[in-house]
Amino acid sequence: MHREGARNCASWDKLVADPALNMNHFIELSLVTALVANYVSPATSAAPQASATPLSFEVATIKPAQTGPNGGGGGGVCHGIDTKNTTSIPLGRCGAPRSTLKNLILLAYPPAQPLATAGNIVTGRSAAPSDVADRGRIMPADQWVSGGPSWIGADLFELDAKAEDPSATPVSQLRQMLQSLLRERFKLAFHMETRDVSGYFLVPAQGGLKLKAATGAPAPQNAPNADIKRFPMQRGNLTSLALIISLQMKSPVVNTINTSDEYDYSSLNGVDIAGNEPNSVGGSIFSALQEKLGLRLEPRKIPIEIFVIDHAEKPSGNQ
Repeated sequence: MHREGARNCASWDKLVADPALNMNHFIELSLVTALVANYVSPATSAAPQASATPLSFEVATIKPAQTGPNGGGGGGVCHGIDTKNTTSIPLGRCGAPRSTLKNLILLAYPPAQPLATAGNIVTGRSAAPSDVADRGRIMPADQWVSGGPSWIGADLFELDAKAEDPSATPVSQLRQMLQSLLRERFKLAFHMETRDVSGYFLVPAQGGLKLKAATGAPAPQNAPNADIKRFPMQRGNLTSLALIISLQMKSPVVNTINTSDEYDYSSLNGVDIAGNEPNSVGGSIFSALQEKLGLRLEPRKIPIEIFVIDHAEKPSGNQ
């Protein structure tokens, strides 16, 4: 999928001209357009070049999975020799006990990882996030894949796939193997589309920040008053706060404030994040952020690229 370097220059020029945003802010903001800006293109994913031999697993099984105790499924894991902090699956494997095809697509096609240099950002080129999970910083994973039959986001599958030489296989090759597997077993075909999604930037409110540094031991797991709904995250940095709000509101929320410090969010206990609890004791997330933390959610239209499914079939039997 070809890209023009000046595609987003106008929006980046505004950011460059704004003294309130420094280069670290650009790196954070660049996640918005970078998350899928450098995926393997649909042409490459559908038909590898004639000179290349598609990578494949030594053995792989995909079969229908039972619904878990909480109903849904997860996204799965690929464990290569360069994968960090992965103990849930053996080395040289991709696995998912209960995953939709949508989540398997996101696992197979991660963002690319170009360096976040000043030149890249100022010229409109984006800095990509570090791995698949970072998509969640912008929008819930299920919304990255559109179209196709309804079962691709509902039916759960169990994946267990092993590379021929686990001790020498990096995660990038495991994901290429998974791409081949999805094309073979699900007859998967897709293309990419850019769509404007309603979202928010997390910015300082008028009057400045009122953030309280997180100190000492983490707060107890339960709010002091059992009738008050506990905020999902009691302490953390602002990027994590944006992610939590994004997942609750089901809309992209991007942090624009340059700090990696951790703050206390216990003052948000009882707040209605998703907008479906009008009688919550803490009020809406919009008012609570301004009054308690000196933060504001600024509405924005955010252009992102998503997968659009052209064709998919359920795998036959236990393959």
